[in-house]
Amino acid sequence: MDKKQLNKYTESVGYSEDKGVFVNPFVDEGFKIIFGQEEHKDILLNVLNIIFANEVVFKDITYIDKEIPRGLQSKRGIVFDLLCETDKGEKVLVEMQNKRQSFFEQRAAYYIASALARQGKAGDEWHYDIKRVYGVFFLNFNLPGRTPRLRVDLEKRDRHTGEVFDDYMRMTYIMFPQMKYKSIDECKDNFERIIFILKNMKTMDYIPGKEHLPIIEKLEQVARQGALTEGQRLAYERAVDAYRVEQDAWKTAIEEGREEGREEGREEGIMEMARKLKALGIAVKDIISASGLSEAVVASL
Repeated sequence: MDKKQLNKYTESVGYSEDKGVFVNPFVDEGFKIIFGQEEHKDILLNVLNIIFANEVVFKDITYIDKEIPRGLQSKRGIVFDLLCETDKGEKVLVEMQNKRQSFFEQRAAYYIASALARQGKAGDEWHYDIKRVYGVFFLNFNLPGRTPRLRVDLEKRDRHTGEVFDDYMRMTYIMFPQMKYKSIDECKDNFERIIFILKNMKTMDYIPGKEHLPIIEKLEQVARQGALTEGQRLAYERAVDAYRVEQDAWKTAIEEGREEGREEGREEGIMEMARKLKALGIAVKDIISASGLSEAVVASL
């Protein structure tokens, strides 16, 4: 893999420097600053209503404990970015996932099932009056083994008729690598506009699209790095440092493979690069894309 190919690959998996004036939503603390503040919950409320436009309208949300109690799972708490409750008592899980995980779909399903189970009440008076649980999963990677799409929506349907069987579980995956527009002017609707903004705001000097999305003015105020409190700034800088260390580990594995390829021969260098990527937990599909090796070879490493 030459330098040009390396740069193309690292860009495709989300590597970039933070050159803009706004916080990076792919960094844990940046996501929290944008979406996790009670006094600015109208930003999250607006984004949720854009995602589920023409399906449901959320009038209000309340942030609740992010960790499902230990009694509802094995040995450790299930922690996700945000857990909210709507004005109708429905639950909304929101997570930003930056690093590829081969079993993320299973983990997401476990989150949803646990949030449903948490609604159970002791005694004979409760008759399984459960409320719908929404899962919104922002992914800075493509789901392994799936046809890449910007958005995937899942619900329970009858396999023969296609009718919705029940509406207790609703899962939406949004894959940022599939937002390929270079300008917000290419976006066809507000959903595409907000995803374009979230993907690119870490390098923006201003956020476009105010004529379509009034909430952008509030987003600019909240997400501007210069407006952070001292505590927010320190927490954000620590999170950015951890984010960059993780990115550097991925990139270093690729670069070391290239160097070893020069010294030991191209084929062995590619194999070593693939081993390092696999050890870091990068999805097999992405290792195949980066190395050109077959699935069988990657599986044998």
